[in-house]
Amino acid sequence: MRLIDSPALGGGPRITLDDIRATRNRYSSNPAMLSAFVAGFRPAPDLLLDRALLGAVGASGRHGFYGYVLHDLLPRIYDAHHLSTLGGRFALMLDGVGGYTITPLNRRIITLRGLPVDLTGRTIVDLSVRADVFLALFNQMLADMAEQTLQMTARAVGPCASDQTAGAIQ
Repeated sequence: MRLIDSPALGGGPRITLDDIRATRNRYSSNPAMLSAFVAGFRPAPDLLLDRALLGAVGASGRHGFYGYVLHDLLPRIYDAHHLSTLGGRFALMLDGVGGYTITPLNRRIITLRGLPVDLTGRTIVDLSVRADVFLALFNQMLADMAEQTLQMTARAVGPCASDQTAGAIQ
């Protein structure tokens, strides 16, 4: 288990959904809802080549990364049908960053800055999650995708020539 608060995280903070569920409400207002929301992510391996993502990760302001992920990336990688199973729209509060409303439009996803309000004027929040936890979960998703891509490449290419040479020398 690699918890986000651990000082020995190495290449950037990462956390799994299992880690978040194990901490109950420490990182998220509703870990089960977070799991349901994340289940709608459908990233393709070419996401790892996205130069804009690298720029967003290095953005100087907190809003640079989260703005890119929620406004630019999420509409490309989130399943609109899955969002309908969550009620048709999703109100996400990133603690310390702000609120976002994710909603389908013509079978596509759009993200609006701000949270919806009900008829009485109260703000609706389906899920509140610490911004650093959201970042760490996103990092974990990218790391998992990179590992899967490497495994698929290794299976497709077969053993490396250097591996064969090393075996012949022994």
